[in-house]
Amino acid sequence: MNPGAELCTDCGICCDGTLFSAVSLEAASLAAARQHRLPVLETAHACKLELPCPALRGVLCEIYDERPEQCAEFACALLTHVAESRLSVADARAIIDETRATHERLAPLIGDTPWWRARRSAMEAARSDPAWAAEHANLMADLATMDELVHGHFLD
Repeated sequence: MNPGAELCTDCGICCDGTLFSAVSLEAASLAAARQHRLPVLETAHACKLELPCPALRGVLCEIYDERPEQCAEFACALLTHVAESRLSVADARAIIDETRATHERLAPLIGDTPWWRARRSAMEAARSDPAWAAEHANLMADLATMDELVHGHFLD
């Protein structure tokens, strides 16, 4: 068994909207999503499940064994690094914990806005108003930390 396999069921960061805003669904997964009453957004060109996923309970997917194929096939870089013995499970858990803690610090400041959208807006505000940047230094630091964590460990 993959030494990091339990990370998926102890993490949930790929399902909670931290990494992605949605999961594109293929036809076979669309049927499974409907069976589990997941809200699927359908357009003329694509079907997607918007995140955070309503099947996520805490950090565990309540339909984990029957989740859409695209979800089952996804392996974040953190999991890959553990599987390749480039990162220990303990170090991976520490990264997950730091990512969650940063996300929790950001939540009251950005509300329902995804962190990456808040970061883009904050960077624009900082460029146009240096005083704003100084007043919101902690927010800017946490958004930068979140960017480093996500792109440095989950999506690299």
